[in-house]
Amino acid sequence: MGVSHSAHYYVAQAVRDGADLAQLHCIVTGASSGIGLETARALAEGGAHVVMACRNVSKAKKCIEAMHGQGDFKNNLSVMQVDLESFASVKTFATEFLATGKPLNLLVCNAGYFMMTHETTADGYEKTFQTCHLSHYLLFRLLQDKLVASAPSRVVMVASTVYRTAPSDWDWPDAAKGQLGFGSASIAGFPAYGRAKLANIHMAQYIAETLGPKGVRAFAVHPGGVDTSIYPWWTKPLMKTILLSPGQGAAPTMLCAISKQAAAGDATEAPYYEAGASGYTAPALTSLTKFAANKDNMRRLAQESETIIKAYL
Repeated sequence: MGVSHSAHYYVAQAVRDGADLAQLHCIVTGASSGIGLETARALAEGGAHVVMACRNVSKAKKCIEAMHGQGDFKNNLSVMQVDLESFASVKTFATEFLATGKPLNLLVCNAGYFMMTHETTADGYEKTFQTCHLSHYLLFRLLQDKLVASAPSRVVMVASTVYRTAPSDWDWPDAAKGQLGFGSASIAGFPAYGRAKLANIHMAQYIAETLGPKGVRAFAVHPGGVDTSIYPWWTKPLMKTILLSPGQGAAPTMLCAISKQAAAGDATEAPYYEAGASGYTAPALTSLTKFAANKDNMRRLAQESETIIKAYL
C-alpha cells in the first residue's frame, strides 16, 4: 500500500552499507504482535540477537514457531516476560536481562496501549501513560549503564503524530502533583494517548541530551496508521482497508535502529521521523511542534518520571 518501505528494506540497506547486524544485541518491547513483532523478526533475519520483551510469553513463542523464512533466524529470537503495567515486573525483567551478561546495543520501546475508557494500573497511574512512558522510562534507567557500556548503542521510541493533540499548556510538574493524566478519571482515549506519545518524544530527547556524548543515540518515530491490535476489534474491517501492514509500520523504527543515515547527525539531539501523516510515504526527518521541541518541558518530565520510579532503581 502506498510507497512506504518495509522493515526489511532497511535491513538490506544496512547490510549494503557494511553493517554487521550479527554483532547487535537488542530488546524490543511489545514484540508478540504488530510493529514490535515485525521489528524483532526483521532484526533477527538480518542476524541480530533479539529479546522479545512481552507480557504473554506463550503467545510470543507461538509467533516464533509460526514464522517461515530462509535460514536459521529463529535462533536469534528469545522471549522474556515483562508487564509494562507493573513497575515490579519491569524491575524483574531488567534484573534478569542484566544477569545474562549480554551487551545491549539497541532498545526499542515499542509497546503501547490505547483505550477510550479510563483505567489505572496497580501502581496507581493512568494505564496508557504508565504503559507507554513511565515503565519504558524505568526500563531505560535500569538498563542505561549497559547501553553506555555497549556503545555505540541506540534507543528508539515508537511515538505517534497524535502527540500533536497534547495541550500546549500542560505542565508536567503540576500534572504529576495533581494526578492530571496520571490518575484522573477525566483522562482517557486520545487525550491520554497524545500525552503519552509526547512523553515518548521527550524521553528520546532526554536520552540524547544525557547519553549522546557517551555513545547512546536516541530517536522517536511515528509509524503511520498501522493495522495492529492497538485498535478496538470493532474497527478491524475498516482498518484493514486503509492502514499499513505491520511490516510497513516497522520501517521507521528500523531506519532509526540500524541505518547509517539516521546516525549521521548530532548525537545530543533526538531526530523525529514520520512516515507521513498516514504512513504512505517513506520515513522522513520531521520538525516537531514548538511545544514538543521545548527542552525545559522535557527536563521537567524527566524529573517527575524519576521521582515516580525512584523506588525501583
